[in-house]
Amino acid sequence: MKIIATVIITILVLIAAGIGFIYSGIYDVAAGKPHSALVVWTLSTTSGQSVRARAGSVKVPSDFDSLNTAKGFSRYHKICETCHGAPGVKPSEIGKGLNPKPPDLKKSAKELSPSEIFWIVKHGIKMTGMPDFGKTYSDAELWPLVAFVKRLPEVTDVEYKTMVQKAKAKKQEGT
Repeated sequence: MKIIATVIITILVLIAAGIGFIYSGIYDVAAGKPHSALVVWTLSTTSGQSVRARAGSVKVPSDFDSLNTAKGFSRYHKICETCHGAPGVKPSEIGKGLNPKPPDLKKSAKELSPSEIFWIVKHGIKMTGMPDFGKTYSDAELWPLVAFVKRLPEVTDVEYKTMVQKAKAKKQEGT
């Protein structure tokens, strides 16, 4: 009986300490101050495991390898480049001010599967600044973006700049 009482008292003390910590205002939530190593580990591990668990049910289209990456580029340039940057393009002031820092997709695209990238883009990630684009784009509109992100590690700075110039020229022709 003493063991059960000790466990219950310990749990109640930990809960009270947690509530005290939350209401004390001790933890600095300023975006300009980096998280501690423990917070970074906790958030990144939780996020990674959550994405893996949920992306397992995502079916990659059978034509994924032949999707129109030009459409994917256009969408990436419009909605992703601001925060993540691109080959030869640094993130904007918005992207630089986010905490946690948005990943360099040229690097992380190598580590993530198409279904994981799709799930992240479609659903977003809480408390990271990563929006839920499933609210504004259909799955059919998101898959070319995912195909382009998967291709990003191979895109050179010059190739990306050329894509941007072609998109600008095409836009000017249409006006």
